[in-house]
Amino acid sequence: MLYIFDADGTLRADCGGRPPFTPTEQVILPGVREKLSGIDWSNNAFAIASNQASVGRGLVSHDMAFRLLWNLALQIVGIEVGAFYGTWNIKLCPHLPEDGCQCRKPEPGMLLSLLGEIEPETAVFVGDAETDKLAAERAGIEFRWAKEFFNG
Repeated sequence: MLYIFDADGTLRADCGGRPPFTPTEQVILPGVREKLSGIDWSNNAFAIASNQASVGRGLVSHDMAFRLLWNLALQIVGIEVGAFYGTWNIKLCPHLPEDGCQCRKPEPGMLLSLLGEIEPETAVFVGDAETDKLAAERAGIEFRWAKEFFNG
């Protein structure tokens, strides 16, 4: 199974309506580590798909936004998350909402890219926003609300 997660509000706390810009601002939400430690990552894959408009606004560099997501994955799962497929499965959309790109959720671009050769039926997307739900539906992937996934 390919588990794809939104980042902000799903895996980590936001910082007053924005994502963290530095490692010291990054806080993993309660229950995330506990839930994900119960998944056998040798037989499943972990991925992140995250809108990061702060990059497009010039508030944080693309490199820093990606490194924060990379470190988040490593802190949560505790392994190189791409080991199952041989790559780090992290995608971020740096575009502003008004840019109309195909990778920004609710468009399915990031999710479809993460699927690659994998059938959508073998993936689940966990998120906290309606845009996450719509992106999953448009990609043909099962959607789970973060609160239910981590606390249910």
